[in-house]
Amino acid sequence: MDIAAGAIRFAEGIRSVVDAVESAARWVVGMTPGGSTYVLTKWVFLRALALIYLIAFASFWVQVRGLIGPHGILPAEQFLQAVREHHGVERFRLVPTLFWLRADGTALVVGCLAGVVAAVLVLFNVWPTVNLVLCWALYLSLAAVGGTFMAFQWDVLLLETGFLAILAAPRGTLPAFTLLLLWWLLFRLTFESGIVKLNSGDATWRNLTALDYHFWTQPLPTWTAWYVNLLPAWCKKGMVLATYVFEIGFPLLIFGPRPVRLVAAAGLVFFQLTILGTGNYNFFNLLAIALALLLLDDAGWARVLPERVVQAVSGGVRLPSLPVTAAVTVLGLVTLLFATIKLWGTTFPGSNPPRFLIRPMVWLEPFRSVSRPSSSGARRSRGATRRGS
Repeated sequence: MDIAAGAIRFAEGIRSVVDAVESAARWVVGMTPGGSTYVLTKWVFLRALALIYLIAFASFWVQVRGLIGPHGILPAEQFLQAVREHHGVERFRLVPTLFWLRADGTALVVGCLAGVVAAVLVLFNVWPTVNLVLCWALYLSLAAVGGTFMAFQWDVLLLETGFLAILAAPRGTLPAFTLLLLWWLLFRLTFESGIVKLNSGDATWRNLTALDYHFWTQPLPTWTAWYVNLLPAWCKKGMVLATYVFEIGFPLLIFGPRPVRLVAAAGLVFFQLTILGTGNYNFFNLLAIALALLLLDDAGWARVLPERVVQAVSGGVRLPSLPVTAAVTVLGLVTLLFATIKLWGTTFPGSNPPRFLIRPMVWLEPFRSVSRPSSSGARRSRGATRRGS
């Protein structure tokens, strides 16, 4: 009897914590009674993410043998063998990959193919949670053995977005706290991109001349970049100022009232389209746009989606169970804490997190699910080597 009563009190305690977190998140994202809903938003976002996963796996599939195959540039088998010799059991955490089972050319191709299949299944809403877990695990496995070919900002961003999507995927409504985590990711992604330019020490970003070099030194310049590069210097300085407005100013609008959020969504999508139109950053811009689309609520999507889709998606919505909600809340709180600490470190260089948090942050780092501050934005005026799409 005492055990049963204790179990009931424990469940009630969990429920009160979950309700408190969800209530606070509802206030932030506007899910108050009579406010915004995000059922259609969740459906659109998961379809967009599935399409990006499909692009990511398919593009690496055609390159994987030449890059990390047995006779490739950086063979995965040799890398894993070296890690095995030096790290013992710890290797499974340091290099979290399914390819510990087998890492020859056939295994790598099968891994990419399995990712393609899982992405297609998510696209058609077939076991979305299971297949999103599979997509994340397979892409993490490839990134862990992919070396410099899978260590770009878009690879880390896809893993972090994919992890949060798993929390959003269980059948039912999109929890307000999960939506808040995705908004926070969009905020950090964009805001950090602006702040890191100012903190990089690169004089060209401070004197507004970065775009004098960017368009012809960026990785894989596009033909459109050649024409934009010919614009007068004053125009390119204005574009640098606009970059700061879009990357530092517009993210602050994400957490405003609905009309302000819609302005943020339009501005961020427009900015990503300008980058996409003049540069080649793999699926990075598409993924950033997918995150920005989360700022639109069901009222907006109902105007553009076919009526039959709206009815099919909106019908039969139910709340997720307590165990699922509790697990999502715990994982979300840990992610929120570590992500916020990393944002603070990017905004204020030289600051250190509390010492008791350093160890768990280092332990979780190999799983690449809380993006590290990227200096890619600061390097865009200098160029870099990358894996093309």
